[in-house]
Amino acid sequence: MAIPWKNAVDNAINAFRSGKYVYLWGAKDVLLTSEAQIRGYFEREPSYFARYSPEELVQIVRNSLGKRADDCSAFTGWTCTGDKQYSIGQINNCYKYNSLQAGPTASLLFTTWGGRGRHIGLDVGGGKCMHIGWESTDRAIAEGRAGILFEPIASRAWEKSGQSNAVDYTGVYSPYEPITALWNEIHGGDIPGPITDAWVGETYGATLIDVYAEPMVGALSSYPHLATGNLFEVIGEENGFWHICIASKHYGYIEKRYCLRKTKQRDAIVTRNLNLRQNAGTNFKSICVMPKGAVVEVCDTKVGSDGTYWHYVIYGGVYGFCSSYYVK
Repeated sequence: MAIPWKNAVDNAINAFRSGKYVYLWGAKDVLLTSEAQIRGYFEREPSYFARYSPEELVQIVRNSLGKRADDCSAFTGWTCTGDKQYSIGQINNCYKYNSLQAGPTASLLFTTWGGRGRHIGLDVGGGKCMHIGWESTDRAIAEGRAGILFEPIASRAWEKSGQSNAVDYTGVYSPYEPITALWNEIHGGDIPGPITDAWVGETYGATLIDVYAEPMVGALSSYPHLATGNLFEVIGEENGFWHICIASKHYGYIEKRYCLRKTKQRDAIVTRNLNLRQNAGTNFKSICVMPKGAVVEVCDTKVGSDGTYWHYVIYGGVYGFCSSYYVK
């Protein structure tokens, strides 16, 4: 029997308010009762958890003990679809697909990145969504808390909206008052609209990057640090710092050296067979070899470990670094 769409939304609201949920890659609604249990997830997914330092892994353990762990599809599964299979299975089990603008409340939101990763969330009405993912973990490390992300749909690159077979959409309308009340309860104001004339940045070059309230003056109290790989919007420049917006609501400044631009600046051609590497320098691992004549999207340029300039590019949907000398 299909779940009424209001019930799916209310499930997500109650989970958010409880503060009892944390993100763990591969977890399916598991109560975390011991450090050994949590570290078992680290060992099962070593390539994912390698992004965190030993100190950060200790912080993840502290933030997670006594809470319930979900991955993104487990969260949408128990709140909405009744199905905890992986995200691609849930989005494929939809009877109707819509544009993000036209998608109904309580639909599944789906996205991919780099051609390999997949992520799923829940459209809860009023242009907002709830989901649980890696940013939950990074925010827990930075702020000492963890949980479900609640934000505007427009703040993330969702690609698809689908109506789940498991949801009864009879009487769908938007906005749903409990969602509006929850947003105002947390943010104390109107829903922010998307920022125009901004570009997407990614933290780079250090495990934790300081976020300042003003350039080099005081930590931003609401979001004092970003972890490597965190995304944000760059909305301006001041005194050698980027003025940034995190999650459409935290405004601060970071040093330029810790930022990679992820938004394309231009297209370019590779002039010889060329390695796409994980970081800027020949000492870093090659992701693949780009053939002579390949088209790449140049996003940024950094000084490599060898002192030469390297481009940060997109090739075949994958981000990586290559020598600027062979890209024209």
